[in-house]
Amino acid sequence: MVTAVLLLISVVPFFAHKDLVVSVLAVGQGDATLFSTPQGKHILLDAGGSAYGSFDPGARIVVPTLKRKGVRELEVLIISHPDPDHILGAFAVLDEFKVNQIWHSGFKEGHPQTKRLISEATRKGIVIKSMPALLGRHVIDGVAFTVMAPNTMSKEPYFQTLSANNNSLVLGISYGKHSLLWPGDLEAVGERMLLASGISLRADVVKAPHHGSKTSSTIEFVEAIRPAHVIYSTGRDNRFKFPHHEVFTRYQSIGAQAWNTALDGEITINVGEKELSIKGFLRE
Repeated sequence: MVTAVLLLISVVPFFAHKDLVVSVLAVGQGDATLFSTPQGKHILLDAGGSAYGSFDPGARIVVPTLKRKGVRELEVLIISHPDPDHILGAFAVLDEFKVNQIWHSGFKEGHPQTKRLISEATRKGIVIKSMPALLGRHVIDGVAFTVMAPNTMSKEPYFQTLSANNNSLVLGISYGKHSLLWPGDLEAVGERMLLASGISLRADVVKAPHHGSKTSSTIEFVEAIRPAHVIYSTGRDNRFKFPHHEVFTRYQSIGAQAWNTALDGEITINVGEKELSIKGFLRE
């Protein structure tokens, strides 16, 4: 009987649960979020990174955290855009985990880090997908991941007219009755284009675009989302002073509860079919 119980435990996935579990990792000044589906598949959106010094958040934070959580394989590794604090940690992840697909924004495929990512993925036989083919809804284990942007909403190709930030891959996530919005480092221009597309941006949780920079989270954008919770992915005492006060106040004015990786550590969102809860490693 004991042997049978031990055998059962050994074959049940670590992430066997009924919820979508979203882990916003504390990677300092950068972004990395793990989405774990109810059936135990894992999607990593960005992987942190630093353009300064030798510390690699991907190797030192993301990889150990994923291993601690029992992750062995990533269904998808998504890179919102090739800024160092989003993409550089991805190379340590590629070295340590089997990755089935890579999604990226398609922004300037000649960009050095994008070229490096594509080269590594090709060498490993990983399926690579980018814009515009990625636009739309992708369902993984009952969780809908909707790629909302970037899009060719201008007369010229988007990659010729907009910055890397405004070419961020914008991801809407929905499960059960709840929705979340992860808009990368989108700034005011990109926000206006997204609003003009007519797509619904309403979400229970938003990760503040561009870490809470005053160049983002315009009044119109915040009003369109009207989140119950806003998450700032920032480094403690970061030199940019993110989140900026006016942005923090803007979300506060609509009643959104603020969470910040610099203060709360790793932030965990449990999204059930009916209920949603959030806690920080340093705050319940």
